[in-house]
Amino acid sequence: MPYVRMARVWPRRDASRVRASRIQSQPSLERLEERQLLSATNGGAWAYPVRVTYSLVPDGTSIGGTPSSLFSTMNGYASTATWEAAIAKAAASWENAAGINLVQVADDGSPIGSGNDEQGAPNFGDIRFGAMPEPSGELAFAFLPPPKNGSSAAADIFFNANVNWGSNGYDLATVALHEIGHALGLAHSTASSAVMYANYNSVKQSLTADDTSGIQSVYGARTTGTNINASHATPVTLNSGGTATVTGVQVAAATDQNWYSVVIPQNTNGSLTVILQSSNLSSLEPRLTLYNSGLQGLAQASTTTFGGTATVTLNGVSAGQTYYLRVTANTSGAGSAGAYGLEVASGTGTPSPTVPPDTTVAAQANQGGATSAETTGSGTTAGGGLLGGLTNLVANVAGGVVGTLASLLDGAEHLIQVGTLTNWAEAYSAGPGARHRGPGHPHPHGAGPKPHSVSVVTRTIA
Repeated sequence: MPYVRMARVWPRRDASRVRASRIQSQPSLERLEERQLLSATNGGAWAYPVRVTYSLVPDGTSIGGTPSSLFSTMNGYASTATWEAAIAKAAASWENAAGINLVQVADDGSPIGSGNDEQGAPNFGDIRFGAMPEPSGELAFAFLPPPKNGSSAAADIFFNANVNWGSNGYDLATVALHEIGHALGLAHSTASSAVMYANYNSVKQSLTADDTSGIQSVYGARTTGTNINASHATPVTLNSGGTATVTGVQVAAATDQNWYSVVIPQNTNGSLTVILQSSNLSSLEPRLTLYNSGLQGLAQASTTTFGGTATVTLNGVSAGQTYYLRVTANTSGAGSAGAYGLEVASGTGTPSPTVPPDTTVAAQANQGGATSAETTGSGTTAGGGLLGGLTNLVANVAGGVVGTLASLLDGAEHLIQVGTLTNWAEAYSAGPGARHRGPGHPHPHGAGPKPHSVSVVTRTIA
């Protein structure tokens, strides 16, 4: 169930006593906000975090009847490669922070919400990115992840096509980072420095401790293995065909090292090929280094691509020789953690790509809704069930033209209708006075969002 961690407010102390205590203890000063963990979850989580896919929907893809304009919108502000890289980096940043792997896949343009799967659809990502006209003051919104929403539309993200992006507008990387947090199960934080703060108040391209604590409360922290050096290397035994595949492994952090050893079998023809694959498995940028038995470096391969593949082939090997393989990240930033597969072949053996795990989950009914224990931002109690305590504030947005009633901008969860789609969602507010603030032009902290709420307020985009 979604929750809120409330900050304790201490009474004002007498000034002379405060000065005296400072003189006696000489404490270091630190902003209280940075010490508090104010993150909250939205009650959603992926059933198979081992591989959550995402995709960029082609223009014209139906969003409840409205055609997506992601590419035409973003191409107006940056090259396709630049803005796609910003989204990929945002996904890799969340992967670094917790036990979840994010993989970009192709999208065939099927309507949002179509298909039979909540997770693992073969023709588009679990999280799909699009763009459409949205209300003024809104930068983007995300449908909540399963089980809050149970169709293939769960966790899909839509940027506002009506605002400026890039150097003369809003920072796409900041907004993508925020919305992916919603898609993975986080609600808004009350820490204004956090990525998950409800209002856009500055450029934020990396996670804070508050964001990391929040995502780890959903998926746990990554843990390192025991094969951290050559003396603890994991043996890789080649089969009769001269091949072996290692799966179910990960690089846990930029400083993590995974070591393996392999002995060349009798049927070798003088070569050893090792493939380090994170493509289709995670957003890890991998690096592979090959050593001889004396730990002298022989070859190295790496990629600078999120979810890449590195290959090393060594000729002149002979039966009985031992070689060591070291797997690490090729970066210290986003992309420095994630799952991988290791494929080894000697002699006439041919290594086979690591097959992604089956993460298929059938679509189900939405389970979002308020309970009697949850309250609105104004302090009123919501009733139980999906429509219990429904606050009838409905804004009609016809053809993308903003109405005059309620929207998603109060920092709460809402049951919204987008044409033929009805799902639970959270939005990212532009914030007071934050309009047109790109990288290098942060907006000073404005008024904070209303307390996070899970009561029901509806908005209709027809």
